[in-house]
Amino acid sequence: MNHLNDYTNQDEALNKKILALAPKERRDGVKTTLFFTPDTEFDSKPLTLTTGSYPFTPIGSLGITQVSTTGQEWRSIRHQLTNRHGIPSDPGNPDRADQLVLLDTEDAVKIKEAVARDKQFTKGSYYHPDVAQVFGTTNPITTYAAEQVIERRAALCQTVPDPIALNYWNLLQSDPAAQTKIYNWLQTYGYISHKFSVHDRKSGDRIQNHFQNLEKSNAVHFGSETRGEYAAAKLLITVLGNEYQMKIGKASSGRNNGIDQIWVKRNLQSGVVEEYIIVECKGSVDAELNEAKYGWQMSPCWVFHCLIGLLGKNANLSSTSTTDVYAKTAMVVKILNALINPGPPLVRGLVIQPMTKSVTAPKSIELIDLGTYDLVEQYTNAVAGHSKFHSAPVYNGSLF
Repeated sequence: MNHLNDYTNQDEALNKKILALAPKERRDGVKTTLFFTPDTEFDSKPLTLTTGSYPFTPIGSLGITQVSTTGQEWRSIRHQLTNRHGIPSDPGNPDRADQLVLLDTEDAVKIKEAVARDKQFTKGSYYHPDVAQVFGTTNPITTYAAEQVIERRAALCQTVPDPIALNYWNLLQSDPAAQTKIYNWLQTYGYISHKFSVHDRKSGDRIQNHFQNLEKSNAVHFGSETRGEYAAAKLLITVLGNEYQMKIGKASSGRNNGIDQIWVKRNLQSGVVEEYIIVECKGSVDAELNEAKYGWQMSPCWVFHCLIGLLGKNANLSSTSTTDVYAKTAMVVKILNALINPGPPLVRGLVIQPMTKSVTAPKSIELIDLGTYDLVEQYTNAVAGHSKFHSAPVYNGSLF
């Protein structure tokens, strides 16, 4: 397995060689535009703020279009997923988990209030529930038994149930109402591994922290930055799929390394990370990827440089607690190793941009999939001391 000599120093000799060889050009990707339709799955009315209506797109469907370079268009409908990190704001409507994806306003005050409100209804994961709160267990014994059933769900759901898991299930017979709720929960979510659910709970807590830091942001362009960062987070959990989990979001102290968000795509059954996702958030149609010293934003060279910078002494992580910093340090090392070794896991780049000032596509979100990053060849050539065009074939054909 390939390793770097140093994961925190951008000026270390091997890292400098990789940076010199890595592609710095602006990267194109597959663009998908998501349009919000008037169709809704649930009868959910906007929440009310002290200053007026909560500016959100209701739970419902998305019209999706992709247009090729030849002009061919593909169209489809995508139903939003119920936000598994959403705490229902209406106890009588458990399906209501505040599906705000696109902040349909350019008013910075309304954006701040909306993010603050959504923070209150975001935490944890329904895949790893608080059993007393969700299932209403009546005493410490049944609460503990319920927790063990959830943790041992895979063993319990085998053709021949594990005896220990079955014993905990039988303890729940003293609370039939809770046992029925847990049974129904297992029918729907029993296939999701405990490993996935543990990480999913942490992801929900990070998303809440992400919203809190957005609310308190002192960014010069607060409105557009918050729109972009917010839309990206909600899009990943309510539209793209149930496999995505946040690792790093908006930092409380700001972050000077350039990366907006880092997510993982984790297998629901095994809990294994399949992809690391580097997310660049743009808050309006006017925002563009920029050119920097180490290549265009989201180029392989720029990503490599920023990831090493994330661990450097001048970097700012989203938490300063010892355990959180250690966890993020371990994660960034894994991403860098994924870049210089054949996958899986893979490293992917996404650009997410609410089209607030678009004339042709207002109130929509543009998703640009930049594909996967791979620096295996650059690492190999850097170790061998080769130049950028070492062993490159001679090409005499047309360039266009």
